[in-house]
Amino acid sequence: MYLIRFASIVFGVFYWSSYAHGVPQFNILNIEGRVEISFDSVDWEVLERPKQLQSGVWIRTSRTGVAVLLLPDETQTRIGASTTLRLQAAASEDESISMDLARGKLWSKTNRKKLKLEIRVPKATASVRGTEWLIDVLKTGSTEISVLEGTVSVTNAFGGNEDVSFGQKGEIDSSGRISVTKLVNPENALQFIYPFFPEPLTYRPAGSIPGWASKLIALAEAKDYEALLTFKRAGDGPPICTRDYQQLAEYAPSSDFQPDWEAWSNLLCAEVMLAIGDNDQARSFISQNRWPDANLVEAKRLIVLGQLEAADDLLLNLKVRPITSAAILFQRGVIATSLGKLKLADALFNRAAAIESDNASTWQYLTELALLRGKVELAKRYLNLAASIDPDSIAYLGQLARYQVVRGELDSAAVTLDRLRDREDGGDPRGPLAAALVAIKKNDDGKAREEILRSTAAAPNISRAQLYQGVIHLHKRETELAQRQFGHAARLDPMDPLPKLLSAQLYAAEFEFEQAIAVTKSVEDSIFVGHSLREISNDQIGGPTVGRRYYEVGLPITARFAAEGQFDSRWAGSQLFSGFSSRTDFERTGRYLLGFSLDSLTLGTRRDYPEALSRPGNHGFLRGEYSSGNGVVGKYVNVGANGRLNTSAGDIAYLMEAGRFEQSYENLPGLSSNLDYQDDIALFGIGWRPNYENSLVLIGTAAPFSAEHDDLNYSRDESRVDIAYSHSTDDVIRILHLAGQESDGKEISSSVVSNNPYFEPTDDFYRQCEDKVKDDFRGAEAGLGEIGRLIGSMRLQWAIEWASVKAQREIGWSHKTAGYCYIDSDFWDPVLRDDLFETLEASDLVATVGVSNRPSSGITWDVVLRYSDEDVEFHDRMEIEYGGWFPGTTVFEDVNVLSGSRNRDSVQFGLGARIPILSNDNVLQLAYMEERRPFTEASIGVANYGGISPRYDWLHPGGEIEQFSAELRVSPTPEISIYIQHELFEVENNRLFVDYFLAQESARRIRRLALNRYQSPLHHPTVVPDRRLDRGDFEYSAVALEKQLSEGFSVSAGLESWDVDYPEGARKANKLPDKIVHFGSSIPVGRGLLAIRYIHREYQNAGGADSGHIQLRQRVGNKLDITLGGEISRGGEGFYYIGFEGYF
Repeated sequence: MYLIRFASIVFGVFYWSSYAHGVPQFNILNIEGRVEISFDSVDWEVLERPKQLQSGVWIRTSRTGVAVLLLPDETQTRIGASTTLRLQAAASEDESISMDLARGKLWSKTNRKKLKLEIRVPKATASVRGTEWLIDVLKTGSTEISVLEGTVSVTNAFGGNEDVSFGQKGEIDSSGRISVTKLVNPENALQFIYPFFPEPLTYRPAGSIPGWASKLIALAEAKDYEALLTFKRAGDGPPICTRDYQQLAEYAPSSDFQPDWEAWSNLLCAEVMLAIGDNDQARSFISQNRWPDANLVEAKRLIVLGQLEAADDLLLNLKVRPITSAAILFQRGVIATSLGKLKLADALFNRAAAIESDNASTWQYLTELALLRGKVELAKRYLNLAASIDPDSIAYLGQLARYQVVRGELDSAAVTLDRLRDREDGGDPRGPLAAALVAIKKNDDGKAREEILRSTAAAPNISRAQLYQGVIHLHKRETELAQRQFGHAARLDPMDPLPKLLSAQLYAAEFEFEQAIAVTKSVEDSIFVGHSLREISNDQIGGPTVGRRYYEVGLPITARFAAEGQFDSRWAGSQLFSGFSSRTDFERTGRYLLGFSLDSLTLGTRRDYPEALSRPGNHGFLRGEYSSGNGVVGKYVNVGANGRLNTSAGDIAYLMEAGRFEQSYENLPGLSSNLDYQDDIALFGIGWRPNYENSLVLIGTAAPFSAEHDDLNYSRDESRVDIAYSHSTDDVIRILHLAGQESDGKEISSSVVSNNPYFEPTDDFYRQCEDKVKDDFRGAEAGLGEIGRLIGSMRLQWAIEWASVKAQREIGWSHKTAGYCYIDSDFWDPVLRDDLFETLEASDLVATVGVSNRPSSGITWDVVLRYSDEDVEFHDRMEIEYGGWFPGTTVFEDVNVLSGSRNRDSVQFGLGARIPILSNDNVLQLAYMEERRPFTEASIGVANYGGISPRYDWLHPGGEIEQFSAELRVSPTPEISIYIQHELFEVENNRLFVDYFLAQESARRIRRLALNRYQSPLHHPTVVPDRRLDRGDFEYSAVALEKQLSEGFSVSAGLESWDVDYPEGARKANKLPDKIVHFGSSIPVGRGLLAIRYIHREYQNAGGADSGHIQLRQRVGNKLDITLGGEISRGGEGFYYIGFEGYF
């Protein structure tokens, strides 16, 4: 005996020495009931709190003891009651971790791709190859191995071997014989791993509580299950939880026998058995109980087993008593939450709270529901009610920390977590979950991994914990592990779209497009079930959106329909992708502005890989391209950086870039020399989010441009600044937008003789004279708007916007040596100056009100009413200055027929509907609209009518359009979509803007904040609108087919027709093709895509034109994209380009 004790001391010294030198450790995360450890399996020490253990230690649990263990390789293990096992770490990387399981039950789950773990049981050894399994050594000496995912290889002492795979159960009898059968009820095997806590007050009988029952209630609230199991009513009777229900009266004193309370104690025993993982014994207690509330406990047992619909049916048919009514509603709320029916769950919990307002668990569930639905203010109200009941409870503190993380209050969350660590025993998953989120947002991957493993080990059935574990793997670029966790999360909550959205985004980022599309299809119908998407991080083009997945594989029409089906005007992702995929610059600019104002931190998202949750970091990128063909050589280079910072003043994001594009034209008709032009761009964006409610973005651009050849020198400097601010509440988002822009241009060219019959050129006119044009533009914009909720799924959106522009142009000539260029033909006086000054001043005030209805299913519709008040004033002035004998200046005012002032107000109206036909795969979209393009270049009031946008691309500022559109999508199979489209629209532009003052480019440069790596010839429009027309009536028809093939292949084809009529005297646009035929395909090649497209355009009385396009985009390593492409036309003309985009 002394020798054993001496060996124990020596082992203990070695134990602590090993700990100090970093030998792989086993980490006990949580203890429930009595758990003991031993160095020699003789002397046992009770574990009072979680701790780290070294190799060679024995663990023993009592009949009510449970422990959660983390192996050195991060395998999560739950040790059931009445279990004895020994831990043995691997001596080297080539050896396996091992556990000797003498008796009892183990559940384990790993997220490792390669696992080296052996579990030795009587007569056999189980070699685990993943991923989730359960091993139970029974009292008979036999062993059962249930595999829930992956494979376990079992070898007996005689050399026999069998593999037990997913959905199978292996049995090793007492002689060592191995047999493998189908696993019939995996939920029964898993019951013991899910936390369950008795709630004896929820089904108590009416009247006063007997003294002995009060003792049982106190033991249950303290989770002292050992004392509960040994509790006796009388000194000579057996423990209350071991008796037959029919024999209760025999052991209870006659004066103290109360049948209702005796039945109640029997149900409490059933709950204790559920708490310690003994489902069979719990069912036995329930089945022999005749008390009406037995079915309430049976429903809770079914919930633990995952049989949610059966449990709900049982509760719906349960006889309700005043005391149990709140409990029934509460359990139905738990079921609805687990099924992803958040609105139903919210209603059930609120009804329960109205009956029993002092139940903190109800308020905590309501808090979590509010956070899942993006109702942060409501969550705070529920939290306050929970705090009024028990402000120091582990559950409340964990929920408070999670709420603070969602709001971005990381410092406050850290303080709450410190309070929590002083009290928690590791059994509640909410604290570690919040701690993991804090670590993620602070970019501490090691801490995040540690905390999330604690959370998922304590409660493996919480979907969001599994989701965030996947996010941590994603941030480490552990793709397979991340996908595995996203799959776990999706199975736990099939109605939560976040796991599937992130999974699809990650598949696409790794060029696994077939899997990305498959996951996307599974999520399309579940995005409006109530879950908020604000918690996940967007990139600059709405990375997680469903439409993005189709767009990436060259199916732009399918992408647009999918995105419109899940469009949420309050979510930045929807706005950003809608802008990215829009067919008009005006809508694109407005959508980008709305998206960045709703989530300004999007500016800092890395561009080469998904992020899932926003976190600090700095990223750089470098792009370049060279193109050549048809006598044109182009060179482009662009460098930039973006990132995020956590500060005491809130989160800050930034994006800045600078670039230059040079192009040289050789042998252009009409030019005596080459034309060279240079376009520079400098852009910056700053996003600031001081808290959850407020978001501010500042975007600035500067773009100098120059072009020159022997006969022409042209330069223009444009700049613009946008500031947008949004304030969000649970039901309303208010947006403020301010902008200013300016541009200055100058053009000098060889003079052309004036057509003035009274002027004659001087002798040195062609050598010394130059024509000159100077123009400048100033603009200011302001807008205030709101996106709010009306009733149910109806939303109200309004905006009031004002814009003012002033444009001036000076046209004249100059002499290089301060001479003169013309002589008056009548008096022979020199003409010193002949200048034309044109000034346009315009402003408008636009008020927009829109109502939209976006139910979870059925018809969606939009109605928009717009009022515009427009003032336009145009004046011109010609000044001619003479020298010589009769010096003086002659001025001619308003010689242009367009000169004068105009004030008008107008009302526009539009409506649209999106109508599913039999299923969501077949959709009819109809829209009628009267639209006017405002003078603002970036509008927060851009409209959408049932998924159809106005044809802004044909309009100048102040231009108007009347449009009718019909679009039909038919999907005969999940892979094929056929689209039929017909549009009639009438355009009327202001001639002043057509002839004199074109729209500025600076606002449109906001699109440079977005990624362009997903563009390919498959996305290019077949017709580029020519806005030089002032009036025209258009008719457009199209039929298109888009089909997804296996392995991510896709094909598309289409036929389009155009017809346009111009009123008499109208300014015409470039000739439109009468018919267009196009074919395309997107083909995965390695880690990239090959896009091919053929387009044939047929012109009336002018024959046809053919063009072929090809582009290969390939990822090299993890940080470089290479692009090769080209175009060739029927006549053999064409060009090619090569580009790259690198990330650092």
